[in-house]
Amino acid sequence: MDGDLLRLDSMLSLTVEEGEGVSIPQSEWEKGSGGFRLMLVGRLLSPQSVRFDALRDSLTNMFQTVRGIVVRKILESRFYLIFNHFEDLRRVLDLRPWIFDRNLVVIHPLSPTANPLEVDLDWCPFFVHVHDLPLLNVR
Repeated sequence: MDGDLLRLDSMLSLTVEEGEGVSIPQSEWEKGSGGFRLMLVGRLLSPQSVRFDALRDSLTNMFQTVRGIVVRKILESRFYLIFNHFEDLRRVLDLRPWIFDRNLVVIHPLSPTANPLEVDLDWCPFFVHVHDLPLLNVR
């Protein structure tokens, strides 16, 4: 039986897509004010590539955190944000959606066990105000 398992194990291989991975250094997850680092993963929905340092600087200025923020690049289209205080993170999530250079910045919470490449960054919550909507047949 052990031989069968070894034979089956030797036949397994990862595809190129499955082989991709992201390693966030342990120091990024070390203890912060909330018991662990407060992190978000994000993506810029843009058809063009963007200079990451310009995006990082703009996000830092837009978010106006009290205790600071660190923005790190994962891939060309993904990044993660490290907050030092829960209130800063909550404010950034509550004030969504965010825009950079006329493109939507999609951000979602990232837990220590989640893979940043597998977080669905294809949607973003919006709050819409509707004014002067005519109500038909209201008595």
